[in-house]
Order: sequence, then C-alpha cells, then structure tokens
Amino acid sequence: MSDRSTVRVRIGGFTDVGPKRPDNQDAIMANGVIGVGRQAWLALEGVLEAKMSLAVVDGMGGYAGGADAAAITAAYLASRHLPDNAESANALFERLDVGISAAGSAWATPKMGSTAAMITLAGDTVRFANVGDCRVYRVTGDAVEVMTVDDRFRGSNHIVTQSLGQVRRLDVHFREEELARGWTRFVLCSDGAWGTLNDTIAQDLFACPEAPSELLPQIRSKLYSRLANDNVSVIIADVEVC
Repeated sequence: MSDRSTVRVRIGGFTDVGPKRPDNQDAIMANGVIGVGRQAWLALEGVLEAKMSLAVVDGMGGYAGGADAAAITAAYLASRHLPDNAESANALFERLDVGISAAGSAWATPKMGSTAAMITLAGDTVRFANVGDCRVYRVTGDAVEVMTVDDRFRGSNHIVTQSLGQVRRLDVHFREEELARGWTRFVLCSDGAWGTLNDTIAQDLFACPEAPSELLPQIRSKLYSRLANDNVSVIIADVEVC
C-alpha cells in the first residue's frame, strides 16, 4: 500500500442492557471514548491520521463486580493501542489482568473479571486481539469472517476458558493483517449479541450496505425481538482505503 493512501473511517456502536438483564455489565470503546450504562451510543467519522483502537468488553455475568471490571477494562484500553506482535499484546493484557484482580481484592469482589475483543487500525495494517468470547468479524463484499477465537469449553454455550482478572497466564489471540484497498467493514460484538443472532441473521445484517448509524438500530431491534438473554454490545467500523 502506498504511503500516500488515505484511510477513511465511519464508526458507530452501542451497548445496551438488553431485554432480560437488570443491569449492563458490557462496555464499548472507540478512539478513547467509552460507553457504559443501561444504554450508550458512540459515533465518529473522519480520516485516519495515526492509530485508532476499538473494543467491546463483557463483564463476567453472574459475578459481583462485572460492570466494574468492564469499566476498568474499557478505560485501560482507551489509552492504548495493540502493539505489532503477539508477545507485546500478551504483556499489555497481562498488566490489565493484574489490575482487575487487585481492584477485585480491594473491593471484596474477588471473582470479578471481563472478556474483550479489540482492533487497532495503524497505518496500512489492522491488528486483532481477544481474550474470552467477544468477537470481531470482517466483512468484505458478501463474505463475513470471524477474525477472533472463542475461549469456550467445548460444548458450552457460555463458560469461558480464560478471562481478565484471574491472574493466570494469558494466551491472547493476536493477529495482524494488511488493510485491503477499497471498503472493509469490521464488526465487534459481545457474546450476548453474536450468541443471540444465528449465523445467517448475523451475516445478513453485518453485510448490509447501510451506514453504521442506520444499521445499528436495526441490529438492536433484532436482538430485542429475539429476547437476548444477556447484555448486548456492537461496534461497526467501515474502513475505506483509497
């Protein structure tokens, strides 16, 4: 890709308590701005000048302090970008892991934790990382591809094999790829979102050509109509390299 290439981005996202949960333990982050609470929306667009990071975070449901763990995770990631190698990415998340654990001990919520998926747009590359079962999808034309790895026990719909806050050695799933010339969409989802949509519905929605600001309310409505059992969070990033 030429050094003179222009990268334009159009981004939107929401985090929502969902139709069945009493509170929201998810969080979203886009370019340093955090969304938390029962419902929050983010939107931005412009030309990529340096690096930009996005993240969806899911506090560990069923444990006290899940919302706090999600907020800590989002705040930590808001001031950072994914590095260019797996070892450094692991170190970045391990520092976060220790911080969440320390907060849990101080606040008498020792089991609090979170899972997260993150991307960083950096010049002519895009970097992906996740811990747990939040996902990143890449959409090119009609093709929808999962770019992250679900940390779940085989046969389980919700039990994760690793999370942040448990002070165990992490195996952060990291990859870096060149940004393709033309238009690419990235979709970040908490497991409450992608787990509620079957693969066919998800692919049809994510590949829809509408702008994020128009598509996200449709996704939220679909999640409510399907009676999502968990909090739901989605970020859509449309990236055009020209």
